[in-house]
Amino acid sequence: MKIEEEPIDNVLITKYLGIQVDRNLDWKDHIKALSSKISRAIGLLRHAKVFLPQDTLKTLYTGIVEPHFRFCCSVWGNCGTMEKNQLQKLQNRAARILTSSCHDADARPLLNTLGLKTIQDLIDTEINTMVFKALNDLAPEYLSNLFIRNSESHLMALRNTSTDLQLPKKTTTNGQKCFSYRGVESWNCLPFEIKQASSLKVFKAKLK
Repeated sequence: MKIEEEPIDNVLITKYLGIQVDRNLDWKDHIKALSSKISRAIGLLRHAKVFLPQDTLKTLYTGIVEPHFRFCCSVWGNCGTMEKNQLQKLQNRAARILTSSCHDADARPLLNTLGLKTIQDLIDTEINTMVFKALNDLAPEYLSNLFIRNSESHLMALRNTSTDLQLPKKTTTNGQKCFSYRGVESWNCLPFEIKQASSLKVFKAKLK
């Protein structure tokens, strides 16, 4: 392949805007690099918990740990279950540190107590936010063009017709990993009242 007669190197993986993009788009290399960053940040939490109260520790978590989970997760969020579990284990470890719990404590109630979303919930939130932006002219046109409202093809006016989207016909596993497919799946599962939010700020508030 060439761009303006300049040959493009064929590589197994490349880094673009902080994302490790591999030729198979399975995101294993990215999750490995991401996990390393998160582990170091969690190490800081572990050392700081001796000196800081829980509220301050949680603020530290939202400042140095959670941004790694959130950054471009709408892109790499279609990674495999094993990779998501790897990240979830790291978040669980952080929750145990924040609550001074033992290493084998069930993390689910700890996350609820702290008011933290799981990795999958964070991914779904970012995907739904991006879909909202695309539907409300807050995103690039190429993203907005990915989605078609049911109201454009359905004659019968049902309650969700105006807010739900047409699910693209993707029969392969890779096809169903596309943002255009995952975004519609996730969006259509949202309550009607959330999809009808009057602004991005209101939408984000209702997703919490």
